[in-house]
Formats: sequence, structure tokens, C-alpha cells
Amino acid sequence: MKSILKGAALAAGLAFAALAQPAAASSQITLNSASMDGTYTANINYGAIHVTAYSNGVTFNVTDIAPPNATYDLFGFCIDIYHDMYLGGLGYTYSSTYGDPGDPLATDYGTPPVALSSDQKNWISSLVDLGFVLHRDNPGDATASLETAAIQAAIWETIHPGSVTLNNGGAAVGGSQTYQQYFDQYVGLHGAGDRIFTITDTAKDGYGNGAHQTFAIGWPRDVPEPATWALMILGFGATGLALRRRRVALAA
Repeated sequence: MKSILKGAALAAGLAFAALAQPAAASSQITLNSASMDGTYTANINYGAIHVTAYSNGVTFNVTDIAPPNATYDLFGFCIDIYHDMYLGGLGYTYSSTYGDPGDPLATDYGTPPVALSSDQKNWISSLVDLGFVLHRDNPGDATASLETAAIQAAIWETIHPGSVTLNNGGAAVGGSQTYQQYFDQYVGLHGAGDRIFTITDTAKDGYGNGAHQTFAIGWPRDVPEPATWALMILGFGATGLALRRRRVALAA
């Protein structure tokens, strides 16, 4: 019985240890590769900016500069309208939106840069987190890709209201909603905000800002994976079962 309790406690302890590991507040990374679905595009027009941009989330493969030099994938969305981060270069910062000096989601680095309000940051972070979950739970799904394209366009529209029009606006997948319908739905999604991370190019731009491109990442790479949650639940379940059996034995 003691061995059962010990094993169960170890399982629960390992799960708690995994949960307790904080996501790194900030680290330097190298961008190895990037990929995205380029089916959908959006036009962004505000001030001097007239851009047609691919509208969808981006999967980055990155490597930590600091040892142990781990390599992993991150999925996120453009905060700025440009996709101009260079692969293979150093000097990119992976940061949390909480607890870091200088809010990494503070500004859209357009021309000129635009400071984001608290409401905008909350709404953007909610959209980014939702897009991440859609991408994670529906790999390769055409409808999910259509939705993440609409989420990206909705992020730009949240930053610059009235600036975004969609191409492929009537596109639908398998009889589902269209690109435009999803866009209209997500522009109106004003959540309370979620914790997100960012990848930021730390080079100075022409305005003296510390970055000229930011991608918002919907999930830090070192949060508990489903297997960790399963391990924790299994640990608690085994502990409870062992304790129950012990009580029955004592009562007998």
C-alpha cells in the first residue's frame, strides 16, 4: 500500500512540478523557418499605408540562443501589417505580455507607430489565443485555416478600425461560413484578454522604436501539454484510490 501511495504521490508531484515551471519572461531566439496558409489576403488602408497582406497565422520554427539551445515551433499572428522578419537572424526577443519591462504589445509599428489602448490589447490577445486553439486543435483543417485568416484580419481591424477590406470575401469551405462572415464575427469579439507571448524584432526603426515587427504568440511553449494534465489527473486519481483502499482496510 505504501508503494502505491508513493508512486501516486510521485506522479502528482511530477505533474505539479511541470505546472510550477514558469514560462520564461524573455529570451533571445533565432528564427529558423516560417510557414503560413497564403490563400487569403486583406487590404489595409490607413494614412499613408496601402498594403495587401497575406492574412493568416504564422508557424515559426525557432531555436533558443542560450543553452540548452532548444528548438521548437510557435504559432502566432501579426500585430503589424508587415511580414518582414528575417529568418536565420539573431536578435529576436520572445517575451511574455506580463511582467516584462516595456509592454511588448504596446505599439503597432506602422508608419507612424500607433500606441494600443488597454481595450485593444485585451481584444487582440483574446483573438490571438482563440486563433492558436483553432490551429492547435484542427491541424490541416481548411475551415480552421479560413477562421484563422479572418482572425488575423480582425486583429488588424481592431488596431485600425475601418482600415481592412477582404479579398476572397465570398470564399467558403464545405458549406461553412465565408471569410467575410467569420471576419465580421471576430471583429465583434471583445474579450477580457488572455496571456499571450510575442516575438519581436529588436532592431531600431526610423522612429527610434525598439522594434519594427511584432508577432503575438497564443501559447507559451512551456505550458503544460495535455499529457502533463493527464499525468496530474492520473496522479490525483491514484492517490485518492489508494487512500480509499487504506481506509476500507482499516475499517475492516
